[in-house]
Amino acid sequence: MIQQLGDQIEQAVADENYQKVESLLSRANHHPALLERVSLAKSALANASLTINFKNEVEELKSVTQSLMAMNETNELDDYIKESSSMMSQLNLNEELHVLIAKKNVEAVTEFLQVNHQELSDKAIQDAKRFLEQQDEHYDQDLDQQQQQTAFASFSDHPMVAQLHTVIHRLLRSCHMASGENVTKHSIDVHNPLGQVLIRTIATLLSSNTRNLYFFKSRTPWDIFKSLQVSSLQKIVSEFEAFEAVQNLPSENYSTNASLLFIQYLLECNYLVYCIQELIANELYLQECYDKNAVLLSGHHRDDLLSVFALLQQFSFEFGFVKYANSSNLQLTSDMVVSHPIIQVRNAVRSIVELFYDQTKNHGRTLHEAGMERINKEIGLLVRKKLCFALHELLMIGFRSKGLLGTYHIWHMIEKVYELKKISVGDLGGIGIPAAFSAVDDVIITRNVVNFMTNVDDVRFRIFICFALNDQQLCDFIMSILWESSLIEEYYDSTAAIRKPEIQKQLKTYLSKLTALP
Repeated sequence: MIQQLGDQIEQAVADENYQKVESLLSRANHHPALLERVSLAKSALANASLTINFKNEVEELKSVTQSLMAMNETNELDDYIKESSSMMSQLNLNEELHVLIAKKNVEAVTEFLQVNHQELSDKAIQDAKRFLEQQDEHYDQDLDQQQQQTAFASFSDHPMVAQLHTVIHRLLRSCHMASGENVTKHSIDVHNPLGQVLIRTIATLLSSNTRNLYFFKSRTPWDIFKSLQVSSLQKIVSEFEAFEAVQNLPSENYSTNASLLFIQYLLECNYLVYCIQELIANELYLQECYDKNAVLLSGHHRDDLLSVFALLQQFSFEFGFVKYANSSNLQLTSDMVVSHPIIQVRNAVRSIVELFYDQTKNHGRTLHEAGMERINKEIGLLVRKKLCFALHELLMIGFRSKGLLGTYHIWHMIEKVYELKKISVGDLGGIGIPAAFSAVDDVIITRNVVNFMTNVDDVRFRIFICFALNDQQLCDFIMSILWESSLIEEYYDSTAAIRKPEIQKQLKTYLSKLTALP
């Protein structure tokens, strides 16, 4: 029986059936006659364990290498291989930290904790902090900075926006540590590891919840921006495609690699926020590119995202594009970087709706009371300062203000609409425009505006908007004005924002929300 058990162990080892070997060893351990075979079996098990662990490590390293090859963000794979090697060499960071603590080297522990904070275990971090607290008070300030970094929390409740906010915060802190907090703009080059993390984070966010381009092909940020039919953005795309580095990108994973390079280019040229806002302004195209749960289609989170992107103005990105683009004919002015007026209209409408909600829910007022300026002064400020301004800015894009007889104002076009509506109203939404126009004139005459104000037409425009709101016809009036295609063609360039169907649809959607408010 014992001999048979020994033969079974020997056969299981030969067959490399280590599960069976373990089972047989549990029965053979107490038999002195099998001591030699048991020893050989245990040795075989130990070698097998080492082999399996080695294979697992090889597969993990292979996976890391494949991931790096897939990312290949700037065609500088050597940088990523170095980064991977550095990552592999930090497996024993916790032990290294405890050696420094044992040596009571305060400066070394502080520096080690700052550099490797993200990779260390929670216990190792706590041990280091406990050690630092016991040392000279000279190092208390460094400890506070580390605690503040650990406690940082984004204002956004969307995980991807919060992640982007955290990355920008880390990048800014690293710049403060390197060059101080008094620098106007911090320079970020292609070799900055956190700069590369920022690019990947933006690319991941813009790639999230996209609709497939075809049945099998996923849509990348490059696919989205390249197909966005906005003339100035198409100039940016053409300028980018002219670079030799872009033309030499391998066909495999071209869109992914082009997306990463394009984000670098937008950051360096300070076009990123502008391009994002143009994408948001084209809501029909946005819905074509993204699923309904995408961050860019969520109004609340979209505002958070734009606020986070605004933090990028603290950096000057130097990825090597600009120095090769001196011959560029592309010129984007600084006013293209600010919020698109259709976004300003949306924000104004949202502020008004939220004010009504707050007044009725938290202050016990009726809807009618919430809309009365003598009771709620804030409503007047929102309408005149925010909504009227946003509508005026939107209507001024592409407006031909220079004519043979002088300078035109938006109000002059509305006058033409009024004259047409007096004769014949081609759409139901314009029926009330003549009455509104007369009401504007009555206010101007009653208040003697002409004699003490130079911007009378601006005042007329604001009164017209306020009258339309009071009469719950603002959406109808604006849509009726845009319905007069001959006047729109006369007063606007072909590239004007309000001539774009998607802008008109968005405008109607936003203004219609005010129709039910008194």
